[in-house]
Amino acid sequence: MDMDEGTKDQQQEAQNEMQQGMQKMEQKQSKKASENQKNAAQKMQEMANKMQMMQMEMQQEQHEEDMQAIRQLLENLVNLSMDQEKLMQDISEVSINTPMYTELVQIQHKLKDDAELVEDSLISLSKRVFQLESFISDELNELNRNMNTAIEELADRKKNNANSNQQFVMTSANNLALMLNEVM
Repeated sequence: MDMDEGTKDQQQEAQNEMQQGMQKMEQKQSKKASENQKNAAQKMQEMANKMQMMQMEMQQEQHEEDMQAIRQLLENLVNLSMDQEKLMQDISEVSINTPMYTELVQIQHKLKDDAELVEDSLISLSKRVFQLESFISDELNELNRNMNTAIEELADRKKNNANSNQQFVMTSANNLALMLNEVM
């Protein structure tokens, strides 16, 4: 934590007052020494109060940054769920023997990559808020398992089976989004 110039000046003034107090005590000027010590104590208290205020401001800033990160993560989860739903609809309308089907399978792979980015942020959050760790871990495991199975089923051209797994991907993403919404 960097101290600003005012804090450094106050610290220097407090040290000067203490030194003057020590010198005057040595010169048997106890009344003046006592006054200098009181002044030094007062300046030290002011400095401690200022440092406490700085710490509180920093904690408030960190809290605001955390809330912004959670909002962004929530938005990413909602987008993942919505993209998965749109892909499910598109796949249901396409024949498995068309080039468009292959393109849609590639979109499922992209969604998997997007989910991995969200996963990294969620894991980071779970490490800071250990009460959420178990829930986040369980939902991420389900999301990943169903995402991988959906990709395999699509590659095998089993649309109905893939559809079921895609639905479970959406469920896990939505559960995580609801949890983040409650945290906020």
